[in-house]
Amino acid sequence: MLSYSRRMWEPRSLRVLVDLDGVLADFEDQFLNKYREAFPNEEFVKLEDRKGFYVSDQYENIRPDLKTKAMEVISRQGFFLGMATISGSIHAVKEIASMDK
Repeated sequence: MLSYSRRMWEPRSLRVLVDLDGVLADFEDQFLNKYREAFPNEEFVKLEDRKGFYVSDQYENIRPDLKTKAMEVISRQGFFLGMATISGSIHAVKEIASMDK
């Protein structure tokens, strides 16, 4: 049985969860740049043609072995650390954080 330390009517702190890739950081641009750097002679999906959630699925639709290559790029150490921020995203999160609770 779960036990709660607060009663339903007691005030609680607001907790906002913010996704990183595609919200704060530009996953799509980072992926395409790193993919083309690693595999300059392979087919790729232009940014404006990207569809769906999993980039690896779209690459698999081009050619099955490209899914493995896409996953290799995403799995490299530092891939997520190197992403550029999306314009205005950091400011927006700071605005949310400064709101009255």
